[in-house]
Amino acid sequence: MFIKVAVDELDPMLVMELRCIIGAIPLWLTAWFLRRRRGERIVAESVSAVRSRPWSLLALGLLTGLPLWFVALGEQHIDSGLAGIVNASVPLWAALLAIRFDREHPTGPRRLLGVAVGFAGVVLLAAARGALGGSAEVIGILTVACAGLMYAAGAILVRERLGGLPSVENAAWSVTIAALLFVIPAARVLPDALPSAEAMGSLFALGFLGTFLGFLGYYELLNRVGAARATMVTYLLPPLAVGYGWMLLEERVGPETFGAMLVVLLGVWLGSRAERTKVSGATAPAAP
Repeated sequence: MFIKVAVDELDPMLVMELRCIIGAIPLWLTAWFLRRRRGERIVAESVSAVRSRPWSLLALGLLTGLPLWFVALGEQHIDSGLAGIVNASVPLWAALLAIRFDREHPTGPRRLLGVAVGFAGVVLLAAARGALGGSAEVIGILTVACAGLMYAAGAILVRERLGGLPSVENAAWSVTIAALLFVIPAARVLPDALPSAEAMGSLFALGFLGTFLGFLGYYELLNRVGAARATMVTYLLPPLAVGYGWMLLEERVGPETFGAMLVVLLGVWLGSRAERTKVSGATAPAAP
């Protein structure tokens, strides 16, 4: 919802850049406070992290900045509620990526069925909204879906390659590197006039609530339960986004929206459930 308000006046690249900057400051302050409590130096630990994981941190920055930008780009063409429904595909992407990159949470028939059902829901939604006939909505849907893929890839990267860093520092690095990577493109799209109070308020809400508090909780969840289960928080996106958009932004909500939302959530539920595994030898007879 805040993204939708902000991109009405500001370029999506600038929205991404400013929310990363606003969120990075309290994230690093939190990391410094936690390191200080343990008697450690944040600067020395940060230099060590960069030296030992330069490419992983760079990839994390890309997989943070690009999806934030893609969601803002998509919401230039679609409602915030529709963006929330499409963004709920993150666990489906995570299930596909787990086939290759996540040995602890393998993808079996049930998850593949969930992936198929979830993507079918997105296609049904696009068709019902007339977005498959060349409408600008198809651009928005595909853009937000690509953002979901990158969110899932980032979650697996953190779990597999950056698990040794504290969760708050992973979050801080992700938005800091994203801000550094895209600062020049963002500077080229600065507005000629000061944005309205609504747009500025939305930016600060995105930076503090969506980036600082949101990333702080999400990366801690990744550290505790892994990417497969952590991405299940996107269960909350469709109903909340549709509800906020309808109540506060007067966005259109029809039966096709609710129908597609239920299909997507069904697919996410199937794709996020743990596969049943057989314990070898569990029913074998005892040795004589």
